[in-house]
Amino acid sequence: MIYTLPNGIEYLIQFSNKRLPLSIQINFQDVIVKAPAGIKPSTIHEFVISKQTWIKRKLTNTLPDIVFNTYSQNGFVWYMGKQYQIKCDTQQHNIGILTENTITLKAREYDNQNIQQQYLKWLQHQAKRMMPDLVDHCLSRFPIQYKVNVKAITCKRTKSKWGHCTHDQKLQFNWIILMAPPHILEYLICHEIAHLAQKNHSKKFWALVDSLCDHTKKAEQWLKKNAEVLMQA
Repeated sequence: MIYTLPNGIEYLIQFSNKRLPLSIQINFQDVIVKAPAGIKPSTIHEFVISKQTWIKRKLTNTLPDIVFNTYSQNGFVWYMGKQYQIKCDTQQHNIGILTENTITLKAREYDNQNIQQQYLKWLQHQAKRMMPDLVDHCLSRFPIQYKVNVKAITCKRTKSKWGHCTHDQKLQFNWIILMAPPHILEYLICHEIAHLAQKNHSKKFWALVDSLCDHTKKAEQWLKKNAEVLMQA
């Protein structure tokens, strides 16, 4: 079963009958927790949360470049920085069902346009569901001297912008960013919530972003390098 940390990082638990201590393995962008059988998932979750900083540093150092999605049965699409193989099932109730390595879409086999439509519909749904909690998580780091308030959060696909903060404290995010690794999403959110206090891109603004996110430069470089593929999904 896949579990999710407050910052959006997902991890998988692998239980063993051997009496081994809890440990975490980073395999490219996969976070795998090795645990002895019988231990409570809540105990494991607390352990993983205590290692969030180390996990984030490891994953940030191995951010994958995005390649174009292949919208076909057994093709591959991106979600949170990881590729998932496409399976089709027109009988299922949900738009998409995510497992460790696959995403099963409510789409017709061999209808590539329908597969693309269903994947993008599912991705938009995921963004609307997740973004409020992720924004709250990043807001919890905001310096106490700033009194900021988010009036609304919307997810909209745009041709060029990743996010936007309006003068009336409303945040908008391009939901296609959910193809990117969690650390890129985290940076984007920190960038936009920093605009709640600093409306321009001044030195004060960038200093605030850096205080909220410890991988600003790497994220900026990654977005520039992968923007074309993301925008053409």
